[in-house]
Amino acid sequence: MALLALVALATAACGKREDLGRTRVDTMDHRPAPPMDDPNSASRIAPSREPRDKSLALYVLALFGAGSFVAMTALSAARHRKVAMLERSFDVTKPLANGPAMVFGKVEAAGGEVALLVRIFQRGTEGYNKKWRHQWTERDREVQVSDFIVRTSRGERVRVEVTKDVELRDPLTKFESTSRTERIGIADVRAGDEVFVVGELSGVRSASNPYREGESLPVLRASRGSKLIISSEVPGAADSTVARGESRWAIGAAGWLVLWVLAFSPSYSTLLTGYRSIETVPVDVGQWRVWIKMKGRPGGWQYHYDVRARASDGRVLQDEISRTLYDEVLVGSVTRLPFIVSVLRPSVAQYGTAPMARQGSGAIGALGAIMLWLSYLTIRSLNLPWYRQRKVTHEGSGKLRETNT
Repeated sequence: MALLALVALATAACGKREDLGRTRVDTMDHRPAPPMDDPNSASRIAPSREPRDKSLALYVLALFGAGSFVAMTALSAARHRKVAMLERSFDVTKPLANGPAMVFGKVEAAGGEVALLVRIFQRGTEGYNKKWRHQWTERDREVQVSDFIVRTSRGERVRVEVTKDVELRDPLTKFESTSRTERIGIADVRAGDEVFVVGELSGVRSASNPYREGESLPVLRASRGSKLIISSEVPGAADSTVARGESRWAIGAAGWLVLWVLAFSPSYSTLLTGYRSIETVPVDVGQWRVWIKMKGRPGGWQYHYDVRARASDGRVLQDEISRTLYDEVLVGSVTRLPFIVSVLRPSVAQYGTAPMARQGSGAIGALGAIMLWLSYLTIRSLNLPWYRQRKVTHEGSGKLRETNT
């Protein structure tokens, strides 16, 4: 929404347009024209155009920033979808086998009732701006682990070796209040809980060589370079949710990028793909004015000028120009004008010797790209499951005491 507001902000100030007529100049008795490489040509570019170096730099920044954002979020979505599919591909009803495995069963806690305990210590802040808002932010974390047994529906028993870097996927819904601004969030695995455990399984005996009483059980531990995952959630659910979120970011950013190009710089974008220079003869000049009214400021008229010129093949090209060039064409001191024409779309043309963007379009694009990244980095982390956040944060409306339970 903030990005769409940029577009609205850029156009909201423009009001009624009044055409002030056109004047033919191709029938006048013109004097010789200045050379095509006139050093003052830069001053003849319409004020609504950015200087060439600035427009290109901002345009490249906007395209690179937004384009890289689309690519990054699209790749992230694909990666999470792949992980979700991999987790869902495990068949927990099959007999155990050595190697990467997902085991589903009931917990038998070897060291007591609680097999795994994660405590998130949070500190709260609140503020009022038209309404009360609060935020709980992690300041410390405590993880207590112990090995436990998982018994599958087939009666097989697997010993799970747990280390403190384990990823526990369990809802963080239990909280203990320690003061008005302090609380502890608790997630745990207890005896009797049914969980999925993902890791590397070893020590599985074949059906022809069953276990005997007292022999070691198969062991499930973290795979090399990966964390052990213990989850009460459906396999693949977490990564599927993240993938959907990343896809929405990618689609939204791509849509904004297209909207920006179409709304602010369609000709510039086309000309950047390739153009050729041609010489034209002015046909007529025109002027119009637009009422501009900014919030909190008095309104006023903004004047614009353009020229229509005929190319050697008979085509008439039109573009906005500066007041300086308008006057020179009108009095006949300029009798030929350089235009550039798109190679891909000959109907797209622009006055000058190189593509120039509409004033402000590059800045809006660059600002939009920056806002995309900042919004993503700020909002995305809050929407991730708590076990994917670097610091677990909860925020919402209301006072702290209303959520400190």
